[in-house]
Amino acid sequence: MEYSGNENDSKPNCSTPSQPPHFPLSTSHSGFTHITEIILSSARVPLTSFIPPMLAQLSHHEKQRWLTVVCSKQYHKLTLKWLQDAYINNKQVLFLTATNEGSIKDLTLQALSLGKSHTVVSWLPVLDEATLSALEIAAKKGNCHVINIRQR
Repeated sequence: MEYSGNENDSKPNCSTPSQPPHFPLSTSHSGFTHITEIILSSARVPLTSFIPPMLAQLSHHEKQRWLTVVCSKQYHKLTLKWLQDAYINNKQVLFLTATNEGSIKDLTLQALSLGKSHTVVSWLPVLDEATLSALEIAAKKGNCHVINIRQR
């Protein structure tokens, strides 16, 4: 929405939208269109209410490629429980456990660039510009999407 008026006029001009009617998935205005980031504000957020259904939906998304989930040893048991409780399509999910934060990033980049997954879900705690760029390049190469889940 654009504002066209003087200081005393608080009514926006709605005749010229500044955004297209369909907004692309993006984490910033820098054009990262293959990346979605879910940022959880606290440990009290009921993860079980939306993460497992999201994973279940993604597991039924495409029959030709994987839903790949990359997590740390810390979240291995919890994530497996989510996958089991969510009625996922077990035949369409590839579950990778990383040994440390660096290997989460490496496994995520590798899964994205191989093109065997339609979506790669990861738990990277920090996404700086270099990591975002690497994820975007790998996702474009593999023609897939990455969803990163992190907590503030």
